[in-house]
Amino acid sequence: MSLSEIPISDAGFRHGVGVFETVRVKEGKARWREWHLESIRESAQVLGLKISEKELDKVPSGFGLW
Repeated sequence: MSLSEIPISDAGFRHGVGVFETVRVKEGKARWREWHLESIRESAQVLGLKISEKELDKVPSGFGLW
């Protein structure tokens, strides 16, 4: 399956199910990143959503200051 394909059986697609986290950023750095990633993993599991470590690795640990 390519990245542009979502199976019709996907709960996120069918029912709008998803997971998000609010992360505190201080001086351009995300705080408690690993804790938040674990929370995302656990929430996705409870909801029956598949999330790959490859996707989680894309979550930035820092942000530019605007």
